[in-house]
Amino acid sequence: MDLITQFALGDDIAVLLLVLGVAALAAIALGVLIPPRLARRGAALARRRAETGGARRRAKGADGADGSHAAELDEIEDEDEAELAEVTDTGDAELDAHLGSRLGGLVTTATTIAASVGVPMMLLLALVPGSTDVRILRVGFVLVGLVAGALAAWRAGSMLLGGLAIAPADRARSLPRFGGLFVASAFGIAALPIVPAVYFMREAAASPMIAYAAGAALFALVLHAVAGLAGSVGTSSALLAGADEKGLPLEGEENPGAAHLQLAQLLRRGPARAAALVALTATLVAASIRVGVPVFGAEGILVPLFVLVVAILIALLVAVIPPIGRADRERTSLRIGALVPALLAVGTAAAAISLWLPSAYQSLRFAAVGMDSFTDPALTGGSDPVPRANLEPQILQSIGDMTQWIDVTDESRYASAFLDLLTLYGIHPNAVVAAALALGALAALAAQLLAARVLNPAGGSALRAARTHRTGGVLGIAASGGSALLAAAGGLGALSAVLLVLSVIGRGVPELMLALLAFAGLGALLVIAASAAFHTSELLADRPGTDAAVRAAGRGGAAETAVSLQLALAMTALPLILPMIGAMQAAGRAGTVWEDRALHALTPSALPVAGGIALALVATALVAAGMLTAQRRLGAASVVETRAALLAGESAVDFSDLPAAAKRAALAPVATAALMPIVAGFGLGPSALPAFVVTLLGAGAVLAVGSTVFAGSSRAALEVIESGRYGGRGSWAHSGALGAAALGDALRGALGTMIALAAVLGALISVLTASPMVNAMLDGTEPALRWGAAILALLVAGGCWLYALTAPEPDLEDDLGEESAPLFSRRAEEAPAGALLEDWADDEGDDEGAAPRGRGGRGGRAGREKRTRR
Repeated sequence: MDLITQFALGDDIAVLLLVLGVAALAAIALGVLIPPRLARRGAALARRRAETGGARRRAKGADGADGSHAAELDEIEDEDEAELAEVTDTGDAELDAHLGSRLGGLVTTATTIAASVGVPMMLLLALVPGSTDVRILRVGFVLVGLVAGALAAWRAGSMLLGGLAIAPADRARSLPRFGGLFVASAFGIAALPIVPAVYFMREAAASPMIAYAAGAALFALVLHAVAGLAGSVGTSSALLAGADEKGLPLEGEENPGAAHLQLAQLLRRGPARAAALVALTATLVAASIRVGVPVFGAEGILVPLFVLVVAILIALLVAVIPPIGRADRERTSLRIGALVPALLAVGTAAAAISLWLPSAYQSLRFAAVGMDSFTDPALTGGSDPVPRANLEPQILQSIGDMTQWIDVTDESRYASAFLDLLTLYGIHPNAVVAAALALGALAALAAQLLAARVLNPAGGSALRAARTHRTGGVLGIAASGGSALLAAAGGLGALSAVLLVLSVIGRGVPELMLALLAFAGLGALLVIAASAAFHTSELLADRPGTDAAVRAAGRGGAAETAVSLQLALAMTALPLILPMIGAMQAAGRAGTVWEDRALHALTPSALPVAGGIALALVATALVAAGMLTAQRRLGAASVVETRAALLAGESAVDFSDLPAAAKRAALAPVATAALMPIVAGFGLGPSALPAFVVTLLGAGAVLAVGSTVFAGSSRAALEVIESGRYGGRGSWAHSGALGAAALGDALRGALGTMIALAAVLGALISVLTASPMVNAMLDGTEPALRWGAAILALLVAGGCWLYALTAPEPDLEDDLGEESAPLFSRRAEEAPAGALLEDWADDEGDDEGAAPRGRGGRGGRAGREKRTRR
C-alpha cells in the first residue's frame, strides 16, 4: 500500500494508474479470448441451423404439416446450444485460405519500412544535445511506440480474420462485440507503456511520452501508406479492369481483383486503424501532460489518465450491450447504439471531473509536480524563486479589478505573463476542463453525424451524385466532390467553433486555451470509443451472404469514424506548439540580428514564419504526390495484369511483387514527413517551427476529411446505381460511378488518415527537436553546421525520392503487336480506318470460354444502350 499512499502525485492518481493498468490488461485479454470463441460458435450454429432446417423440412414432408418431429427438432436445437461453442471448425468456405498470409506479408512490409525510417530517427534523437538519461529515454520510447503500433496491428489482424468466419446470420449481433473489443484492445496496448512511465517519472514523463507518440505515429503512417498502395492495386483490378471493362461483379469469384480489394480493405480498416488509435491515444496523453501540467499541476496528469480509463470501459460496454431496435431499422439501431454510449461516456467523464477537480485555482496540486514556486522573472521580479504561498494572497486580492491592471500594462512579455497569471487564478478548473471535454465530444459527434448524412446511400447527396453520373463520370465526380467539400467545411467549422468557445473559456490566456484544446481531444476520444461498432462494421457486415439491411447499415461506418479520428488528431497535436513557443521566448538573445530574428520573430510579417508556412504546404504536397505517383504505377500494372489474366481465361491474379513495390514506394512520403521539421528548424530557424506545425496540421485536416468523405460519397453513389436505379449495372452511369469510386479510393489512400498522421508526426518531431535547435543558435554552433543538418535532411529525402521514382514503369506502350491489341484497345470497329490491328474481339469471341469483353463490347445492357443512342 505504500506504493499508493506514498505516491508523490497523490494516492488518487496512483489508484487511477492501477485501474488503468488492470483495464488495459483486461481489454487485451478479452480481445485475445472472445473473438475466436465467437467465430467458432457462430460457424457451428450456422452448420447446425442448416442441418436442422433440412431435417425439419423432411419431418414436415413426413407429417404433412408442422408435426411432432419438427417440435422435437426444435427441442434438440435448444438443448445442444451449449455444446456448439466447443466446435473448432469454422466451416466458412467463402474465406480466402491465403488471406491471413497475404495480410501478414503486408504488415511485415510496413514493419520493415518503419524500421528503415525509425532507426535513423532514433540515431538522430540520440545525437540531439541532452544528458545520457534523456537521450536513452527518447530513443527507447520511440522504439516502444514502434513496437506498440506493430503489436496493435498484428492483434487487430488476427482478431478480424476470426471475425470474417462468423456465419452470415450472426454478423449483425457480432458487430458491436467485435468493434468494442477491437477498439478496447488498441487502447489497452497504447495504455500499457503509459502506466509505468507516469508512475516512475511523474511530470517528467511528458518528453518520453512525446517520443513514444512519435514512434506510434510513424508506424501508423507507414501502415496507412502500404494500405493505400494495396488499395490502389485492388481497386484498379476489381473496379476498372474487372467491373467497368468486363462487367464482372465486384465481389464475384470470377473478378480477379476481388480478393485483393478485400485484402486492402482488411488492412486499412483493421491493422492500420488499430495503429492509428494507438498513435492518437499516445499523442493525446503526451500533449495533455506536456501542456496541462504547467497550467493545472498534478490535475494535468489526472485528467488524461481518467479519460483513458473511461474510454477503455465504454468500448468494453459497447461490446457487451447487444444492438437494440427494429429488424428493419438496422442503420438507425447501430447509430443509436453509438450515440447513447457517447453521451454516457462524455456525461460521466464531465461529471466526475467537475466533482473531482477543485473549483479554486489555488487548490490545484502544483507542489506535487515541482511547481510550488514561481520562477519566471516576469512574476518574481528577479532571478530567485518565490513560493506560491507568498504571492497567492496578493494575486487573489488583485483579480477583483482586472481593468486597472489592463490599463497600466502594455503588450510586452512581462506584462502579458502578469495578466495571464491573474486570469488563471480567476477561473474554476473543474468547470473549464469539463466544458472542454464536452466541446471536443460535440465537435467529433457533429462531424461524424454530418459524414453519416452525406454517406447514406438513401440520402440526397448520394442520389444527386448517382443521377449526375448519367451525364458522364466527370460531372458525377464534381457532384461527389461538392458534397465532400461541404462535409469537410462542416467538420472543420465544428472544430473552429470549438476553438472560438475555448478562446472565450480560456479568457485569452494562450497556455490555458491550448491545454483546454488538448482536453477537448480527450472528449473526441470518448466519442471514438463509443463508436466502436462502426470501426469494423463495414468490414464484417458488408460481405456476401449478409442480410441486405445489415450490409447497408454497416456501410460508411469506417469513413464516419475516420472523420472524427482525423479531427481528434488535429486537436491533439495543435497544442504542441506551446512548448516550441515557450522554448523560444525563454531563450536569450542571439549573436547577430538575423539570427535573433530567426529565433524570436514569431509575427506573421517575419520571413521565417512565412517560410515555415510555405514549407508545410510543400511537405503536404510532396507526401500526397509521392503516394499518388506510386498509386499510378501500381494501379496501371494491376490493370494490365488483370486484363492479361482475363484474356487467358484465368480468374486469379497473384500480384506477388506488391510488398516489394510498396516498400520502395512508401519510403519517399514517409521520409518527407519525418525530415521536413529538421529542414524547417535548422534551415529557416526555430521561429519557423510553430507556423510550420500549424499549417501542416490545418492542411492535413482539410485534405484528410475531404478525401475520406469524397471516397465514401462516391461509393454510396455506386451502390445506388448497382441497386438498379439510373440505368443500373452496365449503363453509362455505372461506368462513371466505377471510375469515380476508383478515384475516391486513390485519394483516400494518398490523403485520408495518412496525411493527418503525417502532420502529427511532423508536429511530434518538431517538439522533440525544438529545444536543441534553439540551443544551437545560442551555444556558438556555426551556422554552416545548422544549415548542413538541413541540407543533409534534404539529401536523405531526395535519395528516397530518387529511389522511388526510378522504380520500373508498367509497359503501356502500343507496339502494334499481337498482345498489345487486347490490352490497350477497344473494339476494332472503333479504331481509325487503315489500322494495322486486327479485330481481335471478333477473332477471340468464337473461342469457347473466352472472357467477357470490355464496356464497349459487353453486348449486354451497355452495348444495347450504346448502339441505340448512336
